[in-house]
Amino acid sequence: MSEELNEELDGEDDIIEVLDMLSAAQEADKDQRELAREDEHFYYKEDGQWEPDVLQRFAGKPRYTFDKTTPIVDAIRGEILQSEFSIKLVAGVGKSSEENADLMMGIIRNIQNISGFKDITHQAATGALVTGQAGWRVTTAYVDEDSFDQDLMIELISNFNDRVWFDPAAERQDKSDANYCFVLQSLSCEDYEVMFPDAESYASVGDDISSNVYVNKPKVIIVGEYIYKKTKKKTLVMMDNGQVYEDSEDFKAIKDELEAAGVKEARRRVKDDIVVCTRFFNGQEWLGDSNETVFDFINVIPVYGEYVISENKSVWHGKIRKLKDQQRVYNYARSRQIEEIALSPRAKWMVTGEQIEGFEEEFARMNTSVSPVQRYVHVDGQPPPFQAGGALPNPALDNACAAMSQDIIETGGGFAANLGNNPNAQSGVAIRQLQNKGDTSTVKYFNNLGIAITHTARILVKAIKKIYDTERQIRILSEDNSSEIKTINQQIFDQQSQRMITVNDLTQGQYDVICSYGAAFQNRQQESVAALIEIAQVDPSVIQLGKDILLKNTNAPSMDILSERARAQMLQQGIIPESQMTDEEKQAAQQKAQQSQQNAQQDPNVMAAQALVMEAQAKMKGADNQAQKVQYDAQIQMAKVGIDQEKSQFDMMMEKLDKQAAILQAFFDGQKTQAETKKIMVDTAITGSQAIQNLEQQDREIAQTDAMIDNSMQQM
Repeated sequence: MSEELNEELDGEDDIIEVLDMLSAAQEADKDQRELAREDEHFYYKEDGQWEPDVLQRFAGKPRYTFDKTTPIVDAIRGEILQSEFSIKLVAGVGKSSEENADLMMGIIRNIQNISGFKDITHQAATGALVTGQAGWRVTTAYVDEDSFDQDLMIELISNFNDRVWFDPAAERQDKSDANYCFVLQSLSCEDYEVMFPDAESYASVGDDISSNVYVNKPKVIIVGEYIYKKTKKKTLVMMDNGQVYEDSEDFKAIKDELEAAGVKEARRRVKDDIVVCTRFFNGQEWLGDSNETVFDFINVIPVYGEYVISENKSVWHGKIRKLKDQQRVYNYARSRQIEEIALSPRAKWMVTGEQIEGFEEEFARMNTSVSPVQRYVHVDGQPPPFQAGGALPNPALDNACAAMSQDIIETGGGFAANLGNNPNAQSGVAIRQLQNKGDTSTVKYFNNLGIAITHTARILVKAIKKIYDTERQIRILSEDNSSEIKTINQQIFDQQSQRMITVNDLTQGQYDVICSYGAAFQNRQQESVAALIEIAQVDPSVIQLGKDILLKNTNAPSMDILSERARAQMLQQGIIPESQMTDEEKQAAQQKAQQSQQNAQQDPNVMAAQALVMEAQAKMKGADNQAQKVQYDAQIQMAKVGIDQEKSQFDMMMEKLDKQAAILQAFFDGQKTQAETKKIMVDTAITGSQAIQNLEQQDREIAQTDAMIDNSMQQM
């Protein structure tokens, strides 16, 4: 704890001031606390439904209690018990994300689970219905004795009405605007000495410290806890790269490195930071120093039955408050009816002695006999036996009982019409009907409980950033109570950005809290199964796509096992997309793929099979090449045939030319004619020689092609 905070609250005058603040808070709420104690007495204590002065008047008389209020309270409690309050976090501004919102929501569910929060809310709801107020608090606890890691917990504050007082100036129903709060607790002398070994007195809170009573050693000591807000100044520094740091020793340690890297300070500002502190005290002195908590709000959360601000003052009460008068009048009227019946004379048979002669025993047993006839002796001139007298009903009492019974029903919100016979309560239908109808006589209790739960979630969200600020493994809980282990605030190297990043960073971002209530999760499971079956009647393929969901939501033994098997099968079949896989399933799928690849590379059978495949592929390739060679050979042979034909034709042409030359020689005798004839023959010979050369060049190209094909076949 800082010296500044301790100096603020040190000194004898300070403890007196705090005790005065407690007295002022108690005085401001005194009348409501007395009424709340009366309501509690009315509901729980024997003869609580009778006023003390009326009890005195009924001393020695019939006095009965016909409780019509408890079933009404129980009916509302039953509706709350069958409902479920759901919290959802929505990513807001800053470094927030939907993934971290889901992660943080899983942490909150786990905190609620290990704290038994469902039972806490039910007990608090009962207290709010009876006395008008109840509540709980959020605390911290070390994971174990050897760890510095802490977890958050939620604890019920029993006897809230006599233990907790808020800042009288606070007006919000959740008391989020309260600047301080007092929580009192009773300790045995032994526990007191263990918790506060340096205490100098045994003075209880509320004792007169001007006397010497505090030096005595009582059996029970009342100790107070002062929970209050303190404003601290915090300097924020923004660098020119957009990063924001708190001006602390840690920042000063890295500032030089940032500047060396070219990151300069852009600007700074001072902000007010709220921190909640706590300090214990007795009726005379402080019991230790002040301690800072991880909370930004007062960590005590009230639950009210009905709550309004009237004449600048918080006014609250429960369901009992408005039912007490009718119930007391009803008890009184019914008891008076019974008293009058008990004291009224019975109707008697009017007979003469002659008329019952011989039937005396039958007439004596008339009040107890079930005989359908009664015999008597007829006497002439006398009327038969007849009854006279007896009690007459008091119409005033009858009317009073009927009126009070109806008043109780109307004041109770009509619950008496279905008390103990509400088939819709378990399905959550009643809850939705109340919401739709806007039945303020009941829905307001749900809403007020939801306000407390919402504020609790806000406190947890802010505290989680401080408690879970290091790399550690934590358990998160899903809506269906399945759990998994997550690593938070993990530093990893990002290949893309080439820098260290934090995965599952819960220390950053803002999150908004939304609370809703409705049917319990078990009932929603049943509704999910019914809806899935109904859809499957139209599209049967839905069953295959969602059989794991169907089995999981079926409330029957071993369905969870079948659901796991179905999901495993669906994962193997590739029905479940990667986006819907859990982290464990994604990791398992990756490991399986890697293992399969590795096994395929190492398995000799697989390698032999791969060799056979490669050989077959090579043969197929060789066959293709052989076919190509045959095709090339055919083309070459055809080319050779064509060349041979052209050569034969050329020889025949040369033979004809020779004959033509001989004929020309015979015809022409002159030299000139001979010369010309020879010249023609020479020209023709040159043309034929060129043709032969062309044919020989084609033969050489064909031979080169054959050599290339043979070489390719040898390489294959």
